[in-house]
Amino acid sequence: MSQTDYSAHRAGLSEVQNDWGMIKAKDLIKVQEVIVIDGEVTLETAVQTLIETGVSSAPIYDRETGSFVGMFDYRDMLTYVLGVKERSSILDIETSQEITDLLKKTSNAERIPVKLASDLSQQNPFYSITENTSLIQILDLLSTSVHRVVVVDDGGNIRGILSQSLVVKFIFNKLQDYPDLKALFQKTLPELSIGKSEVISINMDRRVIDAMALLLRTGLSSVAVIDHSDHVLGNISLSDVKQYIQKNYRHSVLHGNCIQFISQVRLDQGLERGADHAPIYDVPPDATLRHTVAKMLATKAHRIWVADANGHPVGVVSLTDVIRLLCSLQEDSM
Repeated sequence: MSQTDYSAHRAGLSEVQNDWGMIKAKDLIKVQEVIVIDGEVTLETAVQTLIETGVSSAPIYDRETGSFVGMFDYRDMLTYVLGVKERSSILDIETSQEITDLLKKTSNAERIPVKLASDLSQQNPFYSITENTSLIQILDLLSTSVHRVVVVDDGGNIRGILSQSLVVKFIFNKLQDYPDLKALFQKTLPELSIGKSEVISINMDRRVIDAMALLLRTGLSSVAVIDHSDHVLGNISLSDVKQYIQKNYRHSVLHGNCIQFISQVRLDQGLERGADHAPIYDVPPDATLRHTVAKMLATKAHRIWVADANGHPVGVVSLTDVIRLLCSLQEDSM
């Protein structure tokens, strides 16, 4: 079906059932402030920008070329930390030309601008869409390996950035407006055939650097930290690399064990937010999609573990799983 035919078909449906799939990108970014990082600033400054603004990724602007050269996120910074600062043999990335160039600059004590580390992980490409791109088209993109897209106007100016979490949150807040969405989110994980994916975990006694390397090798955003009885104690995510950066690359941060690390993260979170406990990152196997997504959004997690009655992880649900369900719902209505 051509795009013209598709749009006409969806428009016909929307007259009858108020079709959410035709919501435009511009409607999702009405109040969004775009964070842009100058390509000449250091990696440390770029990470501090991510921390202070609460975003996980931002476009890099190169003043020399007058264009955006890519995206920068915590995965890129982690790749730099392990491949360049730590020169870790855990990762087989030393043969990367980008890593080789950065190693030379580091050896010569040269200043490294963030534009040289843009998409260093090769997992955060710069994808752009127009303001009139429909929500179903956005979901189709985000159901793949793409986790965020940049929204541009007719002049090529960035108007906003749509991430998986932002789009899922937008839809979650619209459940009462669309009966088909409400019905989908009332179903349980078994009914939807999700939550059975293999859990990638690491033992609490392993080093933090091993967990970080696991994130890069698997392409995941977080890994579960388990005790000797396979109970989930917490998780280590990509954004946790900021703990290392903020402590001036203290060697002991990465080479301490995982349980000490997540305990310190919980303490820091408690001091920052006035919380007396860490958020719970698991749901029972019979949880509804609504309960699961609500917990993902509340904890700002991209993945949430499914744990049995004994607290053992038996599966995982990701934002990608949720987005694929939404894509299927739209396809079924065509």
